[in-house]
Amino acid sequence: MYTSRTGATRDGCAMFWRKNRFELLEGEDIKFKDHNLKDNVAQLCVLQTKSKTLGRNDTEDSEATNGTEPTTSGSSGSKNNRVVVGNIHVLFNPKRGDVKLGQARILMEKAHALSEKWGKVPVAIAGDFNSTPGSALYQFISSSQLDLADHDRRNISGQEEEGLNGGFKRERNGTNSGSSYDAEAGAEEVSALNAESSVVLERTIDSSESTVATIGEEDLATHIVHQKITRLTVERVSIPKRVRGWDPFELMAATGERHLSVVQHKMNLRSAYSEIEGKPGSRDERGEPLITTFHKKFGGTVDYIWHTDDLVTVRVLDILPISVLQDYRGRPKIVLKDCEGLPTKKWGSDHLALACEFSFVPSKDTSSRKAEQESA
Repeated sequence: MYTSRTGATRDGCAMFWRKNRFELLEGEDIKFKDHNLKDNVAQLCVLQTKSKTLGRNDTEDSEATNGTEPTTSGSSGSKNNRVVVGNIHVLFNPKRGDVKLGQARILMEKAHALSEKWGKVPVAIAGDFNSTPGSALYQFISSSQLDLADHDRRNISGQEEEGLNGGFKRERNGTNSGSSYDAEAGAEEVSALNAESSVVLERTIDSSESTVATIGEEDLATHIVHQKITRLTVERVSIPKRVRGWDPFELMAATGERHLSVVQHKMNLRSAYSEIEGKPGSRDERGEPLITTFHKKFGGTVDYIWHTDDLVTVRVLDILPISVLQDYRGRPKIVLKDCEGLPTKKWGSDHLALACEFSFVPSKDTSSRKAEQESA
């Protein structure tokens, strides 16, 4: 299943599955351009495990059955387990936190909807989220919500664009603080409110009725000349005053609404890698890999595998030791080889591979029936 990025860049997202182990029940392409959120793309599919009578080496083909009616017969703990699998490549631009949040939000909303449609099935979402552990975007995914008033839009991802000479990144926490940013934020707030202002004119028709007309500020002079004005007021859209640095369009991108300051999703997600202990010196304080990508603009962790509670992480593929990329002074080794980061002849991608094995958690109903049978 391949989804090409929109725009001029020729890349995209793809998902593969073993046709002898899974069948595709439904697939969905997500093109963020359709939501005014740049040219990035994401994918979702609903997979169902095949009968256990099929062996590991069986090659029976399966075709997408998008017309299949969703039922609960394939929910966790049944013979044929179902799972929603997602894949995304979030916008890189560190300053567009609004777009990053919006892209992640839409993927989460659609993944949750598919899970509900097919019987509240488990969800696993992987991809390049272009955000560091501890960032506001990471917090949004892991805690299901984020109050934008507490964060600088330009630091939502925790990324810092650094060249190779800068070494490995130090993430930013993305919180608001007193600085020149505050002054700029105030200016943006005033500008945003002015853009949303309208003028309400009221004039008396006779003693028993009146008419209210709403016009733009540019037409105010014309109306004043031709109408007898008895009252003039300026109304402003009720944008939360404390969301400094976020204009209505950025709030719309992040939350889906122009007047909301909190972005939310409905799933309880965990990071697979944070649940499995890694080798000494390979993980940060949250259990995430120290590095999953390294190129001329950035080095750090931006890739994750998220899952709902009804999947259990059994094991993960450990990452390339960071010592392989550093010299004895802690600087990137590849700098000494006149490279611009990954990929190299030895490692063919600017990202390190992540992989994990999940186990389905039996549903409560299935567990209860099994316990009753054993006690009978």
